Amino acid sequence: GERRGLRKGKKEGEERGEKRGLKQGRKEGIGIGEERGEKKGFRKGEEVGIERGLEKGKIEMAKAMKKDKKSVEEIQKYTQLTKADIQAL
Repeated sequence: GERRGLRKGKKEGEERGEKRGLKQGRKEGIGIGEERGEKKGFRKGEEVGIERGLEKGKIEMAKAMKKDKKSVEEIQKYTQLTKADIQAL
């Protein structure tokens, strides 16, 4: 009877411990996942912002060059914008 009781108690204890461990693991895993996601999102947002800023800078440069009566080919050479984009300014 004692052995049976020990086995049963051990089994129940392991199950409870496992459940508790899973809960704690999920909780920590979610926190780590959120943190990683936030960092990736920040980096991605930063990259998109830099790209948009560079594009705006190219457009401003093209506008200034167009005011100075530079040729479309020359503007294209320095800004890497398409002819259609330059002519649309």
